[in-house]
Amino acid sequence: MRYFIHLIIFISLITLQNCKKEDTNSTNYTVIMSQSRLDLSVGDSVRLTITIVPDDGSDNSVAWESSNSSIASVNETGLVIALSEGSTTVSAITTQGRSANCQVYVENDVPSVLSLLRAEGNRVVNEEGDTIMLRGTNAGSWLVQEDWMTGNTAGCQLEMLETLNERFGPSVTEDLIDIWEENWITEDDLDNIQELGFNCVRVPFTFMNLIYYDSYQWKYDAFDRLDWIVEECDEREIYVILDMHGAPGSQNGSDHSGIDGGDSKEEASEFFFGENAVSNQAKFYEIWEEIADRYADENAVAGYDLLNEPFCTYRYSSSIGETALHNLLFSIYDEAYSRIRAIDPNHMIIMEATWDPWDLPNPSTYGWTNVMYEYHNYQFSDYDNVNGEQISSMTRKLNNIRNYDDNYNVPNLMGEFCFFNNPAAWEEGMALINSYGVHWTSWSYKVQASYGNWGIYHSSTSNINIYTATESEIRSAWSSMTTTENTTLADILSTYATGLTTF
Repeated sequence: MRYFIHLIIFISLITLQNCKKEDTNSTNYTVIMSQSRLDLSVGDSVRLTITIVPDDGSDNSVAWESSNSSIASVNETGLVIALSEGSTTVSAITTQGRSANCQVYVENDVPSVLSLLRAEGNRVVNEEGDTIMLRGTNAGSWLVQEDWMTGNTAGCQLEMLETLNERFGPSVTEDLIDIWEENWITEDDLDNIQELGFNCVRVPFTFMNLIYYDSYQWKYDAFDRLDWIVEECDEREIYVILDMHGAPGSQNGSDHSGIDGGDSKEEASEFFFGENAVSNQAKFYEIWEEIADRYADENAVAGYDLLNEPFCTYRYSSSIGETALHNLLFSIYDEAYSRIRAIDPNHMIIMEATWDPWDLPNPSTYGWTNVMYEYHNYQFSDYDNVNGEQISSMTRKLNNIRNYDDNYNVPNLMGEFCFFNNPAAWEEGMALINSYGVHWTSWSYKVQASYGNWGIYHSSTSNINIYTATESEIRSAWSSMTTTENTTLADILSTYATGLTTF
């Protein structure tokens, strides 16, 4: 009897030990899904992955399942396929019963009401052959902050990200950036742009929106913002120009590229110069290939703006000279053109001059077709147009463009410009641009109120100092911005969005 009791106790202890061991194994790790939410259209497919933390090498294979496989199915490798409109939960379950979930929302795509645009000679035409004039504005400081526009003391986008990461960590940094981007440009802002009568928005972005600035690895949600604005603009019959405002390494060493080189902007332009130039250019081509693949069938995308203001402030002071700068830039444009055309033969490719037509080649030299040329114009020396320089400067730029038109035979876009303080200069300047048959997007849609006519709308940003402000202060400031119309400028631009050529 005593032996029997001891045996029972022994078995119980062993069982208890095993239970504890199994319980420990089932709770000592976490399953992390690569995405917690997917917004898909019928026919889309996305592969989900999981990460085990910590990974001790145990067999943690998973089974994938969908709570409603008629909405979206998932196979044994985590490939989710959107099948019909609705929502479902995709789960990954380990052999020990741990799991992670992703909410999947599927919509039926509504056919675009917009017609695909192309360059035909010096005109932009739709699929029916009708001439379309693009007139609109820039979504400046949405995806790449410029502190003078926003009031956020940041220096440049890279410095802001590095500072926030150092102070709060990557997770909080991503949350804060999300708050900014969800509030600086909203559906209400796009409604405002539509109500102004604009049919185009130029969307500046940098490589840091799509890939991590330190590892150059793709973000899992890289295209969420661009997808959103393309879809929302499509619904409002507004075309989108996708503008590479900041290339890997920076193409001009200026704050608006996301990387500010201070007094050494040429040396800081590691997209063009230095030991990392080749790898930075390779990533640039890869990014444009991904963009072309993603938006090849999107009618709402007017075109791909390859590179914002290359060289910029040192265009006329570079030690290597004009010819070397041209050869460097034109070869990069040509390579990007070839790579995009291999994927997307239909969308316009937009190439920028810094600053005049002689800073771009005759497209026939390279065999480029379906391209648009872009120019920017700012005359800072006569801010109030006291001496009429706002108008004479724009007139010179437009005459230079016209003088090259017969040879270049491409549509022309005034992609950035501002006539600053004087409303009369704005009226005369807009009439002038329209009279030359040039497409335009003003800089910019929104700025902090103290910068006046730099923005059609003003934001109540709180001038946050990211070096000292607490996380809660940043969250509060960025989530509570208000937007008010700069009525005088809004009325002028709305009037000239009709194509009016008199003032």
